[in-house]
Amino acid sequence: MPSGLLPLCHWGCAIYSFVHCPSGQVYGWDPNPVEPEDDVPFFAQEYSINSWFESWILGTLQQPWLIHEPESRTYRGATIEETRSALIDDTD
Repeated sequence: MPSGLLPLCHWGCAIYSFVHCPSGQVYGWDPNPVEPEDDVPFFAQEYSINSWFESWILGTLQQPWLIHEPESRTYRGATIEETRSALIDDTD
């Protein structure tokens, strides 16, 4: 993890949001889908500290979410749009 991080939120299930104080970049941490032999990914998100708080105030902020890319056997942070799309309840 980069130095200069400040925890913003513990979402539960070991999922965290951090802000990198010098830059204002928001990072996510989601160890849940990671295989035991893999390193837990720590990933930059699309949020700055300003957009993170704005989304929180508007009620649109979602927790960091990790996506496994099986073809490359890697993990990456979901985009804001991927997270929103995955959470839409299409059972209506």
